[in-house]
Amino acid sequence: MRKLTGELANGARERIALDEESWVAPVEGCKLILRRGKRNSGIRQLGSLNFECELTADGWNNVEGLLEPFCSATTGFQWLTNQGRISLLISHKR
Repeated sequence: MRKLTGELANGARERIALDEESWVAPVEGCKLILRRGKRNSGIRQLGSLNFECELTADGWNNVEGLLEPFCSATTGFQWLTNQGRISLLISHKR
């Protein structure tokens, strides 16, 4: 995930559909698109189980830094963004 957010931050990718990544197992068909945009809109709901998270390059750079502790063996959770009405959380547990 950290590599993907880095690609959004540096402009290598503009859009990433997480459900299309081989290492992601969507729960009950839930989909999340990560998008590089002109503003930090955060997460918005596009459909019943479809969501999009739009952040600027700086926003994705910040998320990349917040993910760093999860690259090694660790426990706990981290809020990645609280922009918008829906917040994004990462955790080692469900």
